Amino acid sequence: MPKGISEMNYIHAIQIMYGEWGSINHCDCEDIDGEYVLPAKSISAETKLIKKQTWENLSAEAKELILVIISAPDELLEIFKTPERGIFSKRRIKKHFKRIWFSKFITETTIKEITKWVNQL
Repeated sequence: MPKGISEMNYIHAIQIMYGEWGSINHCDCEDIDGEYVLPAKSISAETKLIKKQTWENLSAEAKELILVIISAPDELLEIFKTPERGIFSKRRIKKHFKRIWFSKFITETTIKEITKWVNQL
């Protein structure tokens, strides 16, 4: 276990990374009509505008790749996951889109663009 991290936080991080869900403190939830709702963090209008502009600045290929992953059926998503651990693999995503776009260069550039975009979020 790394220094400076409590054991419980380390366990929760490992569980979340490998597809298991961590518990949520029931005190953080609001009871609305018998359903528990987590309050969303409010973000400023400036932050929303910046995120919208960064989305609009992405290339068509990057938007296509993101939308495929977000809206794909489970059968297609299984292609992108590793068989052992069941997590998304950048290598498998690259392999799939190289076949679709017929270009290693476009695929590599798009993955780098998306990586940079995600790090800005």
